Amino acid sequence: MARAAIVASEMRSERRRLRRRLGRLELNLVRRHTVERYATHFTAFMDYVQQLLGELPRSPTEYDALLSEYLEVLWDLGEPKSAATYSVAALQFYLPQLKKHLPRSWKLKAIWDRLELPCQSIPLSLEMLFSFVGYFINRRDNIMAWACILGFNGLLRTGELLSLLNSHCSWTPQGLVLHLTDTKGAQRRLIQEESVIICDELTLGVVKLLSQNRKPGDYLVGISAATFRTRWNHMKKSLHLQHLRFLPYSLRRGGATWFFRETGSFSRTMLRCRWQHLKTCKLYIAEAQTALASLSLPPTTTQTLHTYGLVARPHLSRWATLGRVEDTPP
Repeated sequence: MARAAIVASEMRSERRRLRRRLGRLELNLVRRHTVERYATHFTAFMDYVQQLLGELPRSPTEYDALLSEYLEVLWDLGEPKSAATYSVAALQFYLPQLKKHLPRSWKLKAIWDRLELPCQSIPLSLEMLFSFVGYFINRRDNIMAWACILGFNGLLRTGELLSLLNSHCSWTPQGLVLHLTDTKGAQRRLIQEESVIICDELTLGVVKLLSQNRKPGDYLVGISAATFRTRWNHMKKSLHLQHLRFLPYSLRRGGATWFFRETGSFSRTMLRCRWQHLKTCKLYIAEAQTALASLSLPPTTTQTLHTYGLVARPHLSRWATLGRVEDTPP
């Protein structure tokens, strides 16, 4: 879907310059990486058709029958569900005349969705968050510790967290406003940005520490996505958690679950998570609570996490009062 990425200018020459920077309208129908995935799956399906028939189908009905059969092949081969999603979507993207003419294919895709739930990240509890923070403090990696706290309380996706600029932070009497650009919700609703208000004293202290000595155009966290994942995976390995789906996105899932438990309000949680629909919020929270309830860790791992949690608490107390810390960000 297109996204509102420029602001209309009164000058025709300026409008032309901005629009040419974005490219043709057709190129903005979907994001570039999505087009690349469409191309990959469309090519795979067409190769399947060529091997099977040696020629292209002649009618939408034939396309629907072949695509339905192809989905059965993907299911049987153990391919990920995303392969089915992109295959159906890609066919309609490159052959728009097939829209509303692939009923059986969409039904099979819907059945696949019901039979196979997504393998989602495990949400972090507040205690687990403090343990991860304590681990990074112990490694003198305050940047990762601070980023974890901000991502958890701000309910931020990893990309949103790492793309925050210092200029995206607006301090107000009511708290800190984070202006989020290029988010999933903004793209769907065709708006310039979304925002999150931070009132938690600890998180406010963390943001002040992150913004020290940074220019307005500097990234707030200041590390790449690859570096973030590498450090996160090292942490999981050290804590013997590599077999569990504790992913960077666990920060957002855990923060949403914690916020709901604190407030008991679906509507407030939906607003803070920037969701459009209450049904999405209820399903998200229910799945996260189930994942937390079913989580079982070995006693040795639990003890290690508790130890790191104790390491974190003195630092959390100092950060909450906006005091200086001895260690500087790496």
